[in-house]
Amino acid sequence: MTVEEIVGANVRQIREELEMTQEQLGAALGEYLGKTWTRQAVSAAEKGRRNWRATDVMGVAMILEVSAGRLLFPREAETVDFPARGVNAKAIRGVVLKPNSPEAEETFQAMKAAEEAFQAIKAAIDQMAATVIDLQAAATATAETKTRITVIEGNRAQD
Repeated sequence: MTVEEIVGANVRQIREELEMTQEQLGAALGEYLGKTWTRQAVSAAEKGRRNWRATDVMGVAMILEVSAGRLLFPREAETVDFPARGVNAKAIRGVVLKPNSPEAEETFQAMKAAEEAFQAIKAAIDQMAATVIDLQAAATATAETKTRITVIEGNRAQD
């Protein structure tokens, strides 16, 4: 992956976790960059098809309320493609967190575990929401059935 693809993928993931649309992110960027981004510009950036300026990274980080390092952090890549050669992602993680830090890999593993926990919680919440919708439908059906029974009993009483 290129650095641009890493930043773009991280922006997309965080934006989606915050349930923010591309339009909302693009509009919010105007506050920091002096010009908004279109949905198409945000989409291109998230796909790694934009050269990120330092001000772009900082503006997006401020809007998403994360560190700039979080946007630069290679999560999935084994190798980060630089113009001259590929660099081991583990080395990049160390630079993003703290040069030559023994904590870099520990931090990466902790972030990965936190992300997995977040996804599990999100899935559980989605399941609970679906259950609530099912229960609401069942309650509505029950109420409709009770109304029909009352009408039928009323009609029998009149006969």
